[in-house]
Amino acid sequence: MPPPSPPSKGGVPAWLIGLIAVGLLAFVLMAVGSILLLRGDSSSGVADDLAADDEIERPEPDDQGADDQGDQGGQLDPEVGVSFGDHWHADYGFHGCGEALPGQVDGPGSLGQIHTHADQQGGPDNLIHIHPHSDSFAKGAATLGVFMDAIGADLTDDRLEMADGTLFDEAVGCDGEAAVLRIARWENALAVDGPPTEVFDRRLARTVFQNDGEAYTIFFGPEAAEIPPPPSSLAERFDIDPQPPTTQGA
Repeated sequence: MPPPSPPSKGGVPAWLIGLIAVGLLAFVLMAVGSILLLRGDSSSGVADDLAADDEIERPEPDDQGADDQGDQGGQLDPEVGVSFGDHWHADYGFHGCGEALPGQVDGPGSLGQIHTHADQQGGPDNLIHIHPHSDSFAKGAATLGVFMDAIGADLTDDRLEMADGTLFDEAVGCDGEAAVLRIARWENALAVDGPPTEVFDRRLARTVFQNDGEAYTIFFGPEAAEIPPPPSSLAERFDIDPQPPTTQGA
């Protein structure tokens, strides 16, 4: 028989101490292995999630327009339009249920940047004055919606309420007949005898002023109706002949 193991200093056999040490080492190795395995599964799950995200078809940013003209609601290039320091003018008019509405005046909501003025008699001058005092109202931010706020009107894609409470609503129509809300734009206010340059039926409040000397009619009536141009206030204000005579041989 082999001689018995000598006792340790504390009276515990050396073989028992060795067995305990081996057991602790095995436990530590198992714990470390489990942690590494869990971390590997977690990393794999994150990678799978990222890969799945890459496969999701994400919507394109809103470019304020679509394929058809009526879906544009103004120009598409945010860098085109009035700049800080410019002073533009545009003719405008409201036409609802077969009648031309009177010109408007600034209300409490006017910020004096895209608004209207009174004429020498104190009435409306029927012009939109577009002169942004900051970049916040320039370029793509210079819209008919800002002008509507200035005169106290409320414009959506299917409803127009004037400052005096006059309401035009597609849900109601005109005298029981169907009617739609549209905006016609003429690029040149001095040449409005022909059809408008553009007609918008969506995103109306976001219609952007594109150049100096435009003309706009905000129209509520039958969808097939021809939209009339606004009064030629721009020509009268600046004493311009909208149709100058041609000279033979000139």
